[in-house]
Amino acid sequence: MSIFKAYDIRGIYPEELDEGIAKKIGNCFSQIIDGRSILVSKDMRESSKPLLKALIEGILETGKDVTDIGLASTPMMNFAVGRFGYDAGIQVTASHNPKEYNGFKTVGRETIPIGFETGLNLVEEKVEKNQLIKSKDKGKRVEKNVLFEYIDYVLRFKGDIKPIKVVIDASNGMAGYTLPSILEELPGEFKRLFFDMDGTFPNHESNPLVEKNLDTLRKVVIEEEANLGVIFDGDADRCCYVDELGNVIRPDLITGIIAEEVLVGKKGEKILIDVRTSWAVKELIEEIGCIPERVQVGHAYARRKLREVNAILGGEL
Repeated sequence: MSIFKAYDIRGIYPEELDEGIAKKIGNCFSQIIDGRSILVSKDMRESSKPLLKALIEGILETGKDVTDIGLASTPMMNFAVGRFGYDAGIQVTASHNPKEYNGFKTVGRETIPIGFETGLNLVEEKVEKNQLIKSKDKGKRVEKNVLFEYIDYVLRFKGDIKPIKVVIDASNGMAGYTLPSILEELPGEFKRLFFDMDGTFPNHESNPLVEKNLDTLRKVVIEEEANLGVIFDGDADRCCYVDELGNVIRPDLITGIIAEEVLVGKKGEKILIDVRTSWAVKELIEEIGCIPERVQVGHAYARRKLREVNAILGGEL
């Protein structure tokens, strides 16, 4: 099935992915999970609500229990799975894809990504063969609000922040849900762009890696004489930065900047970088006494490698 990708499930709604398929995916995903507790959440796309409802129905049929945290960014879903010890998690989202798309991001215990090579291939096979099960005892669904616990967790990392002027573009996505309460606790001046959640993405698509989507951010950074600009994608698990002149700051350089600012004095710690990362960043990591560990491209590989080598930080290009 074309909707099963390397790292997630994605397709055009409802032509490629509808409620019927979502229910089957819920049932079949539940079958490959060792344990009975599955956390689910959704982004603000118009199709996310009906897809989540169908997904939950499929899971409950198998006798597994569902905790529904409702609206959430993908990082918030990952936090909840890890913090509260769920056996798996599913976020209904198409991340940075256009409005016609939707899909599912899946993780197992300790938020280890479940991609095609690590479980989604089995889900696809079961869906295609209609290998559904119906437990005698249906699972239970409960609701849980984790927003404020997530915000408290994020704010533990704020440190001693110098107040600067920052323009933030939420792309009408989930950053508009999670960021406001965080910004209230930070020093500085924050100019907000497109914080209203709207799954039709009326201002620009939610992919910050497409240059034209940064046009408004760059313009406002220069007009406001801001120090920095930040733009998030639809499910707020990806962001890009621009400097005071509106120039894009390469993501691998951000890894180097974070390492230099935060990890000085932590000699011997490992920092994960992907194979595309510039040699300059590798040398910077070595200069501060840390050890660069290269990994193949893909966040699923990176997150597994982080645990394998016990790295303190990881960054992708």
